Amino acid sequence: MLNYVVTPKNKNSVKEINVWLLETDEHTLKAVQTLTWGTGEFLLHIPQTPQEEDDVKQYVITSSKETGKFKEVPSGDIPVLHTDHYHFEMQATSGGADEDWSVSLESGEETDEILELIADAETGIEEEGDDYLIENDWEEDGYDYEISGGIELNLMIE
Repeated sequence: MLNYVVTPKNKNSVKEINVWLLETDEHTLKAVQTLTWGTGEFLLHIPQTPQEEDDVKQYVITSSKETGKFKEVPSGDIPVLHTDHYHFEMQATSGGADEDWSVSLESGEETDEILELIADAETGIEEEGDDYLIENDWEEDGYDYEISGGIELNLMIE
């Protein structure tokens, strides 16, 4: 496996996207937290053997598996490096620049009760952050990272 240390070329170009779900019998609500970081450091894994390819495939989306994109070292000028297409792990982030939340109805029919749940979630998140979600039975559904505007790549020698 080739491992690269990846850092963004530009400040405030690292996004961390955290997704939370609240499921009822007929509805699913989705809360998305987007954090913008001043900088970060990531470890990118590029498989070299069939075994390593199989290991990495579990971390990328189907289109990346089909095209083999996850096996290629991305260009330093890549517009967006996203965890959907490449297997990379956050090592560190710093300089938090922005936090944004959105709450929406993911599935089911919009009703007055659902609109009230959304409004309550928006208020709760504004006041308590993700503690509100934890205390009100929302479940973490996953997270992604993306780096926009190009990257610096440094091969790790092992």
